[in-house]
Amino acid sequence: MTLALEVWDGSNWIDKTGSCVSLRRHIRSNGLEELDGELVKDLVSVGQEIRLKEDDRTIFMGVVYEVDRRHRGRDVERCGFKAYDYLIKYDRHVVYRLYQTGTKAGEIIWDLGKLAKDEVPVILGGIEDGDSLLSPWEIQNEKALDVMKSVARGINYWLRMKPYPHLSMNCQSYVRIPESSSINPSNFTYLWWFRHRSGGSGGGYSRIFGRGGFRFEVAIDAETSELKFYDGSWKSFNYFLPFNVWHCLAITYDGSEVKLYVDGELKRVVSGGRALSGDQYIGSQYLGGERVKGDYGATLLYGDVLDDSEIRQVCRNVMNPITDNLAFWLPMNEGEGSIAHDKSGNGNDGEIHNPLWDYSILLEFKPKVIA
Repeated sequence: MTLALEVWDGSNWIDKTGSCVSLRRHIRSNGLEELDGELVKDLVSVGQEIRLKEDDRTIFMGVVYEVDRRHRGRDVERCGFKAYDYLIKYDRHVVYRLYQTGTKAGEIIWDLGKLAKDEVPVILGGIEDGDSLLSPWEIQNEKALDVMKSVARGINYWLRMKPYPHLSMNCQSYVRIPESSSINPSNFTYLWWFRHRSGGSGGGYSRIFGRGGFRFEVAIDAETSELKFYDGSWKSFNYFLPFNVWHCLAITYDGSEVKLYVDGELKRVVSGGRALSGDQYIGSQYLGGERVKGDYGATLLYGDVLDDSEIRQVCRNVMNPITDNLAFWLPMNEGEGSIAHDKSGNGNDGEIHNPLWDYSILLEFKPKVIA
């Protein structure tokens, strides 16, 4: 087992392994994961991002919270540090929230989890429902982290920020799923976690999804992030996805209308659409061009139209989705290799061309398992 300690300097990950003389990692079931260490003749600073890798697999990602530097003259002789996982970003006050009777614990975690999504590369897709409130719950001027920990503790759930490998598309990569009857439904729902980055070889038509013969395409403008689809002609959703932030998107087609959902909320309804056919492409059109620049988390296709509540449910817990009429389910979290494995049971594995893997964070909220 080989460990590597790295710190982000604003543009690159800097290896600090050689100067690290002690390191201890603390894992708690409903609180902050902690990394304590000491460097010799080297330093880190409060607020720097830090990660720990084990045999090239990232096992901790977080933020330096405290440092203790000892100097000899002007030089740093030793630098002790304490880092916490990204849950520390939720150590902020919530001005006001009112959760009504029947609100599920997972819905509360999802709602509070969105508070830091502009600062943390977090996929809010590992959140199970849990129990429901038996009476209204009013929150005023409490820290989001304290509320989240209280919810987890109250129903004996595990709360953590877990490093999550994902597939990164840099205009060179794409995924192809060979055509089969199971991926050619007349009515359908695409649902996927996605982070758009500026650029893309497709310009205004950088493909999120493509089909053989251009049967049905989903695209995003590389510069404005405008979402659109193709069903024989290009049609805009007139919705602009924020850059560099993970979002759960869903597109449904019911035979007459195409609907766009972002983070479980219906945003647009556009007349049009048509049934799917041909090979499935992710990140490219079928001729290999107009590739997108962005990151994909779990990606799913249903041979049916999910309703609003079902879309919210799958967005929150994409690691344990609804399985009825599921055509393919690619978690996209292999972290290595050139196959995106289909977990639906239909055998619709994706062939990854020029794979590039990276890490973000998955927010997990799930029952504790006691052996």
